[in-house]
Amino acid sequence: VSLIYTAGIWGIPLIQTGHEITAMRLLLPSGFLLLAFMNILLLSYHDHAPDELDGHPTIAVVYGRKRAMQAALVTGVTVILFSGIAFILPFESVLKIGPLIYFLMAGSMICLLLVSGRLKNKVFFRVLTELVFWLPGLALLI
Repeated sequence: VSLIYTAGIWGIPLIQTGHEITAMRLLLPSGFLLLAFMNILLLSYHDHAPDELDGHPTIAVVYGRKRAMQAALVTGVTVILFSGIAFILPFESVLKIGPLIYFLMAGSMICLLLVSGRLKNKVFFRVLTELVFWLPGLALLI
C-alpha cells in the first residue's frame, strides 16, 4: 500500500523531471515511502481491536501491537535522522524544505502514537493521522 501510494504521488514528478535524478531527488520519495509505511503502522496499532474482531490480517493483528508500535517508532526515528542528514548536506536550497517537512511529519506521527492511548475518539485520531499528510502543503508557502 505504501509503495503504490508513494508511486502515485512521486512517480510522475520523477518521470517528468527535466533534470537528472540526483540523490536528493531519490531521498524525498524514499522518505515519503517510509512516512506512508509509518502511517499504516500507526493506524494498524490504533485499530488493533476492531481489526482483530473483523479478522483483518493487519500488521498489529499478525505481529502484535507492541511490535507495530516499535516498528512505527523505528521508522519515525529513521525519517527524522535522514531528514537531519539531508538538511545539512549541500543540496539545492529549493529542496531543503522537503527534509524539514518530513521531520515535522515523522515527529507529528510519533507524538500521535505516544498519545494514542489517551485519545478516546478514534475518528479524531484517524483525522489527525491523515492530516499529517497535508504538511507538505507548507512548501507552497515558500
